Amino acid sequence: MPAAATTAAAFARAIRTGSPPRIARSGPWSANTAPRIESTPTVEIYMELQAVEDLLTGNESEKREGLDKLHQLVRRLRPAR
Repeated sequence: MPAAATTAAAFARAIRTGSPPRIARSGPWSANTAPRIESTPTVEIYMELQAVEDLLTGNESEKREGLDKLHQLVRRLRPAR
């Protein structure tokens, strides 16, 4: 079975069972190459992103406001160095 079909089957099985898909990793990459996320995004972050998206689809002043809010959100979420 091709890799894409295997992946699709894993996702379909995960949807049916409600558990995360188990996909075999193969290839030259390692599990450490993916960025690590410290915590899952909260509802508040999703709401802020939705507000930014709404502003970005508006007129020019709303787009500027949305871009400013997006920059603020990214700075707030960026890990301290």
